[in-house]
Amino acid sequence: MEDHIIEVLKTPIKSKSDKKEYKIIKLKNGLIAVLISDVQNQTDSNEINQVETAKEEKMAAATLQIRAGCLCDPVEILGLSHFLEHMVFMGSEKFPAENDFDSFIRKGGGSTNAYTDYEETAFYFECLEKHLPEALDKWSQFFIAPLLKEDALTREREAVDSEFQMALPNDEWRKWQLLMRTAKKGTCVQVSFPWGNLKTLKDNISDGELYKSVHEHRKRYYSSHNMTLAIQARLSLETLEDYVKDFFSGIPNNNLPKPNFSELVDVFDTPEFNRIYYIKPLTEIIQLDLVWALPSQKYEYKSKAVKYLSHFLGDEGKGSILSYLKKHMWALSLSAYPEFDNNAIFSFLTVSVILTEKGLKNVFNVIEVVFAYINLIKAKGPQQQVFDEVKIIADTDFRFETQHPASYNTSTLATNLHIYPPEDVISASQLYREYNPDKIIAVLNKLIPRNLCIAITTKVLPEGLQFNKKETWLQAEYTDIQISEGLLSKWELVKPYTELSLPPPNPYLTSNFDLLPCTSNHPDYPQKLINTAKCELWYRQDQKFKLPTAHFNIYLLNPLTIESPKNFALTELFVELLSFATCEEVYPATVATLSAYFRAKDRGVAFLIDGYNEKLPLLLELMTKYILNLSDHINQDIFNGIKEEALKKYYNKIFRTATLGYELENKLLIRNYFSPIDTYRELYNLTFDDMQKFIKHFPKNLYVKSLVQGNVSADIACDTINKLIKSLDFEEIPKEKYPKLSVPQIPLGEKCLFVESFNKKDTNCITSNVYQVGIFSLKDMVLMDTVMRIIDEPCFNTLRTIEQLGYDVSIYGRRVHGILMYRLRVNSQADKYTTQYLDSRIEAFLKQSQKLVDETTVEGLEKIKEDLIKTKQVCDHNLEEEVNRNWQEITDDDYMFDRAKQEIECIKTIKLGDIKTWWSKHNHFGSQENFRKISFQIAGHIQDNQATSTEETVTNGSGLKDTTLKILGDNKNLPEGRPAGYFIEDIDKFKNSLCPFSKAVE
Repeated sequence: MEDHIIEVLKTPIKSKSDKKEYKIIKLKNGLIAVLISDVQNQTDSNEINQVETAKEEKMAAATLQIRAGCLCDPVEILGLSHFLEHMVFMGSEKFPAENDFDSFIRKGGGSTNAYTDYEETAFYFECLEKHLPEALDKWSQFFIAPLLKEDALTREREAVDSEFQMALPNDEWRKWQLLMRTAKKGTCVQVSFPWGNLKTLKDNISDGELYKSVHEHRKRYYSSHNMTLAIQARLSLETLEDYVKDFFSGIPNNNLPKPNFSELVDVFDTPEFNRIYYIKPLTEIIQLDLVWALPSQKYEYKSKAVKYLSHFLGDEGKGSILSYLKKHMWALSLSAYPEFDNNAIFSFLTVSVILTEKGLKNVFNVIEVVFAYINLIKAKGPQQQVFDEVKIIADTDFRFETQHPASYNTSTLATNLHIYPPEDVISASQLYREYNPDKIIAVLNKLIPRNLCIAITTKVLPEGLQFNKKETWLQAEYTDIQISEGLLSKWELVKPYTELSLPPPNPYLTSNFDLLPCTSNHPDYPQKLINTAKCELWYRQDQKFKLPTAHFNIYLLNPLTIESPKNFALTELFVELLSFATCEEVYPATVATLSAYFRAKDRGVAFLIDGYNEKLPLLLELMTKYILNLSDHINQDIFNGIKEEALKKYYNKIFRTATLGYELENKLLIRNYFSPIDTYRELYNLTFDDMQKFIKHFPKNLYVKSLVQGNVSADIACDTINKLIKSLDFEEIPKEKYPKLSVPQIPLGEKCLFVESFNKKDTNCITSNVYQVGIFSLKDMVLMDTVMRIIDEPCFNTLRTIEQLGYDVSIYGRRVHGILMYRLRVNSQADKYTTQYLDSRIEAFLKQSQKLVDETTVEGLEKIKEDLIKTKQVCDHNLEEEVNRNWQEITDDDYMFDRAKQEIECIKTIKLGDIKTWWSKHNHFGSQENFRKISFQIAGHIQDNQATSTEETVTNGSGLKDTTLKILGDNKNLPEGRPAGYFIEDIDKFKNSLCPFSKAVE
């Protein structure tokens, strides 16, 4: 097969910490592939490392990217590229079964998906390594000879439309879809519509024409010379090369020119772009986006002028734009970033600001501050010392690069092969190679008011304006006005403010990268070094990943948090205020690739610190100081601004249909869980005095859970945590007050919570059926995992592919505070199906699944067990993954650090009769011995496209909004066949009636 290769390209530059081998080849048909061999160096003398990795598995992965996306759609069939992406999954000439590949991958514990963007379409999968050859054989046929059958076409466009309907309520996507309309009229950018829907794929075109167009589009763009491929596995480069030649040489090359947009120059140099757009959001948000359109930056990766300027504009330290805005309480957060920076036509530099209501009233002053800072940058000129500092950080990060899952690597490199020279595909996006002041100045000269597009996302308009326009596809309501000459002149001439300054030298740059020596008695799991009535410290030195990094995870448990919704709201606000107060001092550390942040948890407050280990203890001391002295750093105005933003965050959780569903599940199924519905009104009524009292009382009674892992000695770990305990100076929590969360037992049979979505403009509806299994045991856990593995793919194929109930269909088991349950969830649309119908189809599938389980053979079960074991043997790819896994065990009070190992041993003991008996107990169509179900149903709203807006919300978060949940279930009007009391009519009353499980779960 050697003659299939035309060329071996340059080997990419890689990090010194990257042990993988790379090779880039070009086939005779023009396809370029990067091969990634993850075979470990056999000469490694570190026996500890060899032992630790001996039984580990890794997933193999592949990504194929086609350099054609929605910008290649015919104007009369928008969304065609996305539709074609869906269609190629529906069988090939060699493997004609409609769901053959997806079935193969999912049954083996892998996953697969695809996406369509503006300039590319990408397909990817991951699987156990033993399945890789067969997976590649099936997958490559997508691109060699897909069937694209007409009967599948009429069904799959329903999935495309469902995906589009799920995107409709997203304010960010609505905004960007609108801003694309400001490009030069008639260009592919201006008319682009990435999703497609029934209007473009059904109403505006006949089935025959669509069928013909799909085939023509594939033949035009799915050509091998327009494709890049990346494959990673623990196989030799020679083996991977053989796979590429064997499976991908058959992709046809049409030899037509690749998509070329070179004639599209200054595509956003239009009067429509240089305007102010007021965009009405669905959620509660006030956001200012300042967008400058720039020439394509895809070939400027060595100098990175736009990223260099983003470093200044997005700074959050002292003297920054954000620092100034926060002092006036005009804004709470700011970010600056390049967008579409790999686009061949244009790129954007965006400064995005989350405004307070006060900031909205002063929005033009906010913009003036941004231009005052830009003019400061211009006055100071390009700063080589700043560039050098950013370069040093990037070089260090590349040198000690964290390793990623194979799926991440293949996705990144398949994309980069289209953009960068072969030798730079790994490093191009990370390294700063050339200091080029001329290019910095060229970009700076574009950052002027007359090149600016202003997008203000708000529900409150200036006097005299009204939302009188609507974007065609995602239906964003908006109005737009010209930027006045007075404002343009004012912003152009503004002088740098004295309060603004460029970032000083970063004090958090790391200089010590020494690794601790390895020890011969290295434990497999974290060990408890401190165990007192006040604190526990778990510790493990890293000897696997061998990087100069560490994690310090701290959890301050406090019974106050779970006492009431008010206290939980105070805990959330406490964390937001801590984040606000520490921002200026912590931000330089984040620039230096350290991470430090607070999180409100169910039972208290966590703060998590990680990065290069040298200065982590100092960072922890800084955060501890703020916990004790927060009152010195806040005032009434700061409290009001943070509270205002917290109210929006809470309301948005309720308002979004998907998050409402999860919140209702947690509210009903977890005792002492306070949902946003519970806490929103409490938060609204909180006063500054309430907050001051809480700040004073929170550190008085605590229990500290901590985990230190990485390149840190046991002595430093103990010293650091002991200093923390001494600084906080708290009393222990009485044993009877130790905060615990638990799950009550739901009654036998089935119940239903049927409610209405808060978002009147969201047609999405959800049915999420939760089936409670019982108290955790290893055997029940692995039996559930096994059954889920058997029925997962048939579930997706039946409910999503064949019945087309909705784009998002999932089934999985989970463990919640010591209780096992499984969930089957379908996201559909109200104008297609009712939630009750979705429930009936879920149950019909589960009836079918009883047969699937009953018909499983001994041989079939052994194959499932083998794959399940290998899936559980998949290793942690980096220290963060290992830390997160261990931290979950600690915060859940489980401490089963060897969970996967114990589960594997238990899987080996499973017999065919075990799974049949287990499944019969826990579904409606078996023995029903332990069948406990709650169906959570959220009804969407059928839209009247002719109706005018009746949005009742006219304030931006300051007014108390109605968060009364509209319960639709009525036991006086039961659906046919439902038992008395089927509907839950009062959530709190129902929850309070539930009994605890018979055994305490410790």
